[in-house]
Amino acid sequence: MKSIVAVALVVVALSSQAFAACGGGGWTKPKVAESDNSPTHHTTDTSVVSSPTTVRTEPARTTVVTQVPASSITTTSPVVSAPVTFDASHKAFDTTQFDAVSAKLGLSEDQWKNVQKAKNDINDDLNKLIKNQRKAEHKYATCDGDCSSEYNKLNRTTEALKSYDATHEFERRLAEILQPSQLQTYESDAKEKVSAVKKS
Repeated sequence: MKSIVAVALVVVALSSQAFAACGGGGWTKPKVAESDNSPTHHTTDTSVVSSPTTVRTEPARTTVVTQVPASSITTTSPVVSAPVTFDASHKAFDTTQFDAVSAKLGLSEDQWKNVQKAKNDINDDLNKLIKNQRKAEHKYATCDGDCSSEYNKLNRTTEALKSYDATHEFERRLAEILQPSQLQTYESDAKEKVSAVKKS
């Protein structure tokens, strides 16, 4: 019995010492050392990061200027058809038929003057047409470039010359100068000569 009491006292004594060593306080949870496996809080930088600027470098354009000699430039003229050609020598004014029969007509002095004036007028008109046609022909032949104006003028003067019948104009003038009987004699003689030519 005494041994049991002694053991209990020893236990009480040891408990008191342990209480004093702990500063008289209660039980304190031991501190757990921070381990390397503790979660790490990462701070995200929310500042705006500007995107990289892409600079494109385009190759420089080179302009080449080529000087072409003026002599090598070809000027294209408008295409026109060939002008009307005509031999003016075919338009000779021939009064041999009248001259051959005039002695039979018994013309008065005034009639002779009128006949001569008619010849002169017709010759002048015919020569003027021939001159205009040849002048236009020369201008067209020596034209360089756009020759449409010269071309049109040549055609007009050629057509005017072709359409002018000097013999027909002289016959018309004679019909105004001669008396009916004289005109009949002249036409009859002309018909006889035409028939003789055909028979030959």
